Amino acid sequence: MRIVNYIMILSIFILASCNQAKKQNSDFTKAAKTAEIDTEELVAMLDTIWRTEQEPIRIRDSLGKVYGYE
Repeated sequence: MRIVNYIMILSIFILASCNQAKKQNSDFTKAAKTAEIDTEELVAMLDTIWRTEQEPIRIRDSLGKVYGYE
């Protein structure tokens, strides 16, 4: 009788761990799909940062060429 109880408990733990693994795999695929969307947003954000950093430098350099640096 005890062996049957141990086998039942063991089988319940095995089933629970299998279900959890399937859930983690589906979460991973969802994260991968959103990562593709996030990369587009990331590229747009980096372009914006690049422009906001480079425009003042370009203006400074062009004014330096016109009026001199010192």
